[in-house]
Amino acid sequence: MVFEAASPGGIRDAVSAGLGVALVARSVTQHDGRPVRVHRVPGMPEHPPIGVFWRARSVSAAARRFVEQVTPGG
Repeated sequence: MVFEAASPGGIRDAVSAGLGVALVARSVTQHDGRPVRVHRVPGMPEHPPIGVFWRARSVSAAARRFVEQVTPGG
């Protein structure tokens, strides 16, 4: 059976409910919820770095708040 979720957290929730297994970024396994077993798959590349970028001249207040939430020190 194949299952699709709207978010990585939804995939984690499905796995923690006993509905199967999934290959996901390690960060997904660290969401709140029931415990899951995590196994590193040998030979898989590390997840590439993720960054945030935006237009230098103008950014909305909402975008500014987002950057503050997802970056160390805002």
